[in-house]
This record gives sequence, structure tokens and C-alpha cells, in this order.
Amino acid sequence: MAQNEDKNQMKTNGTPIIEPDTNNEDDEDDKASSLKIPREMPVLPVKDTVIFPSMVAALTISTERDLLLLNNVLSGNRFLALVTQKDKELKAVKTSDLYTTATASVVLQMIRMPDNSAKMLVQGLRRIKINKYAQTEPYFKADVAVLEDVSENDKETEAAARNVTDQFVRMISMAPSLPEELKIAIVNTDSPSRLADIIAAHLNVD
Repeated sequence: MAQNEDKNQMKTNGTPIIEPDTNNEDDEDDKASSLKIPREMPVLPVKDTVIFPSMVAALTISTERDLLLLNNVLSGNRFLALVTQKDKELKAVKTSDLYTTATASVVLQMIRMPDNSAKMLVQGLRRIKINKYAQTEPYFKADVAVLEDVSENDKETEAAARNVTDQFVRMISMAPSLPEELKIAIVNTDSPSRLADIIAAHLNVD
């Protein structure tokens, strides 16, 4: 299972990093929405965080099972499903211990650590539903379906989005842990669904 880490730790000088073949930060959101999500992909349990679409996060993996999954992902199309486990204290996770809503993600970077663990930088792409598990050994793999966002572009929704934006911008000003650059991302977000994902990704809620 994967554990959330500070993504700034991925930028260690002199450490071998595997990067994707194409990665343009200026239009990464457009690319994410247009990528074709495989109908079957490896499933990596995440025990202490939720990965949202467009969210970039650093995860640490250390078990033989998860390292094998990562190796296969890197040798393939780099897609995997990140799904939060219901009980973060569990070490031996079964499929019944995982939620059925997950996030199709892509591995951006990976660092091998001296203790044989690995740190990887992932970006969430689309919200998906796990229909059924195609395999459980040597790691989880599942048939998935993309969950399309449903939002109404009416005046009530626009007003609610503006109100949420204003409130969160004030929260950023009062919270030292939230970067000022987040204000720009929030203000320039037109999609209510994308706005909800950004805010949810930065709320520290247990």
C-alpha cells in the first residue's frame, strides 16, 4: 500500500528519476481530460490520503507486492488506479477493504531509495468506478469505468462557486501551510467540479 509524502522531497539532486515521455505543465489539465483511460489497470491501495483528479502527490511504497506493481506500471503505459482503503491501519488489505470509487492516475516520476523502497510522483487524471477485480495476485488489477462529472451551469451553481472561491481564498490567506499560488489556481478555475477537487485536495479532514 502507498503512503502520502511531501512531493518536494522528490526533487533530490543526484538521485535517479524516471520521467514521463511527455509532460507539459502549461496544458497538463487539458491532457488529463483527453487521455484515454484503460478499461483494466493495476490497483494500488492508498492508506492515508485521497488522490483527486488533477492532484499531484508523492507516495512512498515499500512492500514487495507494491514494488512489483510499480515495476509493471513503469514498463507499460504508466496508468494505475489509486484507491483509498477504508481502514488506514490495515496492513494486509483485501479487495473488500477498499472503496469502489478511485482515481485513474499516471506515474510522473519515480525514485529508488537505499532501503529498497520507492517514492513516486503521481497525477490524478479521472474519477473512476471499480466494477470488478480481475486479479488479486501478485497484486490487484481491476476492470474500471470512468465516472463523468455532472454539473449544471446555471446561475445558482455559478453563485455558489463564487462564494466557495471567496471563502477558500480567505482561508489560504490565514493558513501558512497553503501556498499563495493556490489562490491563482482557484480564481482561474471555471469548472465547479474542478474547483471542488482542488479544495477537497487541500482540506485536512480526517
